[in-house]
Amino acid sequence: MNEKHSLPKSGRLFEIRFESIKGLGAQSASQILATAAVRRLNMNCVHFSSSTSEENGSVVRSFVRLSDVEKPIKDGTPIEPPDLIVVFHRSLFDHPATIAGMRAGGTLIYNSPDIEPHPALSLLPHDARIIRIDATGIARVEESKPEAVMLGVLSAVFPFLNGNSLLMSLIDEFGPENRKTAAACDGAYWRGAEEFKVLEDVAQGIDDLPLLRFGAVWGFDMAMVYGSLPKPGDAALSNNFSSQTGSMPVLKKEICLHCGLCDLICPNLCLVWSSNINGSVILNGIDYRFCQGCLRCVETCPTGAMSGVTIDDCKASVAHSAN
Repeated sequence: MNEKHSLPKSGRLFEIRFESIKGLGAQSASQILATAAVRRLNMNCVHFSSSTSEENGSVVRSFVRLSDVEKPIKDGTPIEPPDLIVVFHRSLFDHPATIAGMRAGGTLIYNSPDIEPHPALSLLPHDARIIRIDATGIARVEESKPEAVMLGVLSAVFPFLNGNSLLMSLIDEFGPENRKTAAACDGAYWRGAEEFKVLEDVAQGIDDLPLLRFGAVWGFDMAMVYGSLPKPGDAALSNNFSSQTGSMPVLKKEICLHCGLCDLICPNLCLVWSSNINGSVILNGIDYRFCQGCLRCVETCPTGAMSGVTIDDCKASVAHSAN
């Protein structure tokens, strides 16, 4: 039987905008939240995402509107002035759209291992709550997912969401028949609820942040020829730094056969090759700007020259090689 929970601002919608990058779990987090609100908390909810078809590394947004069960929701437009913004990667703060429309007195929760706040956070209204959590780091340790950690933070910061209800919906999504997965979700969730940090004296803004609206790109009188691609490109040309969330490959040159199997399987063409004086092709290493950490090269390598390590260990290895 559903429990009834009242929103903090009774009589008004509570609006949440998830800012993320495809592959980090924000879409599933917003879906789990919406499911818990309707099925377990006896609320009305509207949930939708900007898109579900982009490649990993592309910016995506998800929106959740909540209301008390007596108040119907008639608005299905993207959320521009949110009560809560949930940011799944610190690099998103480089674009002003990420925090645009933030309400005075609102809340921003973001995933980052960095203790020093991003400069963009100073633009938020001075009475906004800013909360940081290293969701990716916790998820890696717990062998879970960042969305489990972020949902744990939500349950602690907003008690009306009811921690157990969110957790039950999370486990229903990832581990209904898998005890190991369920235990991992449980551990990551409660660590998120306990280990977040509230940042003080960071926001310096005065009032609501302005909305960031982009005018229509095309209209009937200026549309391009059908099938045209105004900005062609693919993952091989994209900087994938923002989508790097877990393990990364490291090359041990001393046991590499330079066979090229890793290059055949790599989706982002991030392997760096050169020719020696004998005309042989040599694998020099990995361009980590374009590597998204899929580890297909590790799975394909016949000698074990490619191995998967954490991002921190990868950085240490690269720094050691440079020295």
